[in-house]
Amino acid sequence: MSAVKTLQAEQSISITIPQETIDSIKEEGHRAAAIGLFLLAPFIGLLYAMALPFVGMGMIAYLGAQAFIKTDGWTKTKAVVLNIALKMKGIVLFIAAPFIGLAYAVALPFLGLGMMAWVGRKALFGKPQKD
Repeated sequence: MSAVKTLQAEQSISITIPQETIDSIKEEGHRAAAIGLFLLAPFIGLLYAMALPFVGMGMIAYLGAQAFIKTDGWTKTKAVVLNIALKMKGIVLFIAAPFIGLAYAVALPFLGLGMMAWVGRKALFGKPQKD
């Protein structure tokens, strides 16, 4: 149900919009979407082309892991894999630490500004505190 029909049904308002106007609005919206997709299509294709090798390697690793788990080799090497995984956790965190720190350094000033704006808004427009 269109918005006009909903308004007419709920509010008992009679609005008359010529059909030519509705058709031109629909056509303009379709034309704008088509132009937008036309301009974005190369970038969407580039994104798919860039992601394809990573997605393919991930699928190969996933399918290989699923096949390995179904064999007897998994039960024999489970303890070794868990031991390696625990050691790798520290190594991965050591490698990721600078990037995590950079993310904090970039994000925290914006979070601080947001908190100051929130406290300021509360001070200006909020209820006064009772002593």
